[in-house]
Amino acid sequence: MATLSKKVDALVVGAGPVGLFAALKLARAGLEVEIIDRAWRSSAQSYACGLHSETVDLLASAGLEEAVLESGLRVETVGFYEGPERRGELRLTDSGTRYPFLLVVPQDRVEELLEEALRREGIRVHWGHRLDRLRTGTDSVTATVEKLALTSVGYPYARSEEMVQSSREVQAGFVVGADGAHSHVREILGIPVERVGGPWNYEVVEFDGTGPSVREVRICLGSGMTDVFWPQQGSTCRWSLELPVTGDTVLEYPEKERRSIVVLDDEPDAQARDVLLAQLRSRAPWFESGIREIDWRATVSFQPQMAGVFGRDRCWLAGDAGHQTSPVGMQSMNVGLREAADLAERMASILRQGGNDKLLEAYDASRRNEWRTLLGGGTVVSANPNASAWAKDQRKRVLPWIPGSGAALEAYLGQLGLVLAPA
Repeated sequence: MATLSKKVDALVVGAGPVGLFAALKLARAGLEVEIIDRAWRSSAQSYACGLHSETVDLLASAGLEEAVLESGLRVETVGFYEGPERRGELRLTDSGTRYPFLLVVPQDRVEELLEEALRREGIRVHWGHRLDRLRTGTDSVTATVEKLALTSVGYPYARSEEMVQSSREVQAGFVVGADGAHSHVREILGIPVERVGGPWNYEVVEFDGTGPSVREVRICLGSGMTDVFWPQQGSTCRWSLELPVTGDTVLEYPEKERRSIVVLDDEPDAQARDVLLAQLRSRAPWFESGIREIDWRATVSFQPQMAGVFGRDRCWLAGDAGHQTSPVGMQSMNVGLREAADLAERMASILRQGGNDKLLEAYDASRRNEWRTLLGGGTVVSANPNASAWAKDQRKRVLPWIPGSGAALEAYLGQLGLVLAPA
């Protein structure tokens, strides 16, 4: 692999979809870009799996339309269920957008497409590289980056541990922190995080079904919890099943799975399928499929939160580094991709077109305003007279369920007879 450059226009930390897209947009703007990630390879499975209509448009504008559309399943409705009863729906075909559907495509496939696009621009991810320190100057930032190596330790059972092989200073015009919920960039900058309520714990399970397929996303409500059914291409489907939070129990948000095979629990496969199927029959009586084989499962905690600021000086945040919310509406990744494009445009303007730092101050203000809305701060959801009794009852919970933001968020709420209003 090529050696990390000593001087670049932009250093992107984190090679998830947001970081990869930021690097692509920066490169397309004519900037010299390097991207690092402490992991050793791209993810083999991940938790986000839905692209909003606005996001499909954004990726299409980057020349990825054909590849993205071929990789996903187009879903035109989102149904809301309580037990066997259908309580409401969103008709995505009425969105008035260029791509009037939700595209169900695994996040790891999006990452593959973005990494391929970067390679065509002559940019490769520096895997196994970890950010250590940042030192900010007037018009640049110096990042200390450690190149990692794996070494075998332990006897009689060997295991691999990371060690620092070498260290290098990189002078960058800007640093983009797209390094996830536990952002090291955010930590180095000393940016506080505002948590909004308790966490949502989920078991995410993907399996090959045996019965009739359902071709819409279904959000299932019951016993104070929210589950989501995600159809996928072929006979595969995914469930995100909310777990109860007891006491102070908070699951650690894990790193993305980098293995090609996820090891399941020790219980026999048949028993695991029976237990899962019984759970699904209880929560979603309408679900008629059987389970041929469980592909993978994992437990994860999503903490609704927002960074106090989205950056300072020459270092700025995008994606989960700046925010996190419920996985139901897939808002965090989708809005994060828009943030990547917006941030790249502003940085390019400053470095190439004589723009000033007020562009980044405006980025911070717009991000905090949008996430205050999405996280339920500063606004309330009110019901119109035509709203159903169910929608009126759910109005305080509905924001993170909506697969959209901005104008799309308001349009979808309007289909339920709901409207955003100042608090």
